[in-house]
Amino acid sequence: MPFGKVTKGDARALPFASSTFDIVFCHYLLLWVSTPVVALQEMKRVVRPSGSVLAIAEPDYSTRLDRPRELEILGGLQTESLRQQGANPAMGGQLRLAFEEAGLTIVEAGRMKSSDTAWTQDERESEWAILESDLQRLTEKPELARLKRIDDAAWASGTRVLEVPTYYAWGRA
Repeated sequence: MPFGKVTKGDARALPFASSTFDIVFCHYLLLWVSTPVVALQEMKRVVRPSGSVLAIAEPDYSTRLDRPRELEILGGLQTESLRQQGANPAMGGQLRLAFEEAGLTIVEAGRMKSSDTAWTQDERESEWAILESDLQRLTEKPELARLKRIDDAAWASGTRVLEVPTYYAWGRA
């Protein structure tokens, strides 16, 4: 197989022979897979014996932290929106167990370190574009606009806290 070739496939039925790779990894994927253990078993199948499977940046929106309190509703709305889109918003907190159920031996697993720095204006605008798209089915535009004003004021005053715990796991076949 040529290096750098892009292949489209289903994570639950990877289009590769068994024992093909030294490492297989995914980034922000398993929350979107209806059967993440099956996807992990497929990743295990395509790595060589003692090969590595790595999942990076799997969030746990069910434990999202928003401050000030008026913004806590955002976490609940986003979690519900993700559920409606077919995602498992709590996947990050379930990652270690999913690896174990897939028959992978955990080398290391845990929570990724949160950044202590404030979000940039571009990051905040990007987050709000996603929120507005996700939440338009769950709440009215005036309510979203009100929440955005509270969010902007909290960032400006230094009182805004937004943390979505995000997890990783590294396992061996």
